[in-house]
Amino acid sequence: MSPPRQIFEENGFDVEVIGIVRVNRAANRWRTAYNESRVLGLRDMRKDNSGRPTKKEPTLEEKNARLEAQTCEWLKKEGILAVPQYDL
Repeated sequence: MSPPRQIFEENGFDVEVIGIVRVNRAANRWRTAYNESRVLGLRDMRKDNSGRPTKKEPTLEEKNARLEAQTCEWLKKEGILAVPQYDL
């Protein structure tokens, strides 16, 4: 696992300019999101959610996908569904 500072520098950010506190807070935020929702917690939700409510009725496939996701979350919380653990 690379330290947060190294990850930022490898991706072209000047840590001296943005500040080490911002780097560490971002790393903590990403770690928390990953621990709560695994890889889904790290997705950029802005492209999927513009903030406006949809005006169309969801399709049966969309409804089914949503119910499956809710069921998986419930099974994980109840300890019925095993979730693989990954180190960050």
